Amino acid sequence: MDIKEAVDIASKIPGWMSYEELTWLGNEARRHNVIIEVGSWRGRSTKVLALMTPGIVISIDDCSGEAPEEGVDIDFRENLAPEIVSGKVTVMRESSHIALKEIPHKADMIFIDGDHAYHAVKEDILDAQALLEEGGLLCGHDYNTLDGVIDAVNGLLTNVRNPIDLIWVGYV
Repeated sequence: MDIKEAVDIASKIPGWMSYEELTWLGNEARRHNVIIEVGSWRGRSTKVLALMTPGIVISIDDCSGEAPEEGVDIDFRENLAPEIVSGKVTVMRESSHIALKEIPHKADMIFIDGDHAYHAVKEDILDAQALLEEGGLLCGHDYNTLDGVIDAVNGLLTNVRNPIDLIWVGYV
């Protein structure tokens, strides 16, 4: 599948990630085989990751920020049904702090877009570092909009860059 087709499909799912950010994410996913995503909401970014990676995506989201009647988990599972059934996407419905410690293998890309409070982003980054293969990609979303994200990313990582819109990339 080409990147434009994947982004067009993912863009139909509700979410905050721009078309350009989805394109960047999909292009990165092409080069990675084990991707962990922290925070997936209804699956907009998960979809492009799953469509573009030659490997697998582990999606972590406890859906705690949503009321059950909003149907976020149901929507996510409907949006990613083919990828879940095929084993391309594994869903973990627990806090990222717990889930990241349960994953038994390393990842070569970790994308953080869960709880945006400083302490939560800091915890996600620290937990992700233990799972990231040497030379792997650690990145996330909402870098220029929320102080908790900016402060945690800049406080823990070096050579942080902002390749497009609200995406951040940092190095351990």
